[in-house]
Amino acid sequence: MINILRTLRMSVLIGIFLLSCEGTENSELVDLEFDANVLTKLKAEADAETVMKAVADKKGSVVLLNMWATWCEPCVEEFPDIIMLHNKYKDKGLEVITVSFDFVPSVADSFLAAQKTNFTNYLKSQEQDEHYFIIGIDEDWYGALPATWLFDRNGERRYLVQDRFETEELEKKIVELLEK
Repeated sequence: MINILRTLRMSVLIGIFLLSCEGTENSELVDLEFDANVLTKLKAEADAETVMKAVADKKGSVVLLNMWATWCEPCVEEFPDIIMLHNKYKDKGLEVITVSFDFVPSVADSFLAAQKTNFTNYLKSQEQDEHYFIIGIDEDWYGALPATWLFDRNGERRYLVQDRFETEELEKKIVELLEK
């Protein structure tokens, strides 16, 4: 019964949204397409294979991989800590890759620009089914946001947290991996 009510509520909300867009000129609509010529911080749309190749391409470095979205409050709260950790340890071999789950590329790109990120940022491809994306990243991940991984210099996963991370604990793990 609860699932039926949730589905009904979501259908009503989508209907209201669609009706509110009726009669709007196309120039006023939010652009949902990925346009690399307009976006400054998002590198590309990425499926799971692309993300994991990006991690593998950073072999020799410790890689922090983070899944996030602007509509996810804990994601937004922890993002400054990701930037701080990157800035503190990038010269020692830490690389950061983030993947936004936002539906509107310009929203994610604006957030990243405001945060002054200087690491690799992707937008999760809307083409790939959520289930296959999750499994393609890590079979131990159940899809929660935020989610953060650490990979050692050989590209092996050494840490996964499926919720907001504790900064001190994550930093300790980064230092351990950088010293190896």
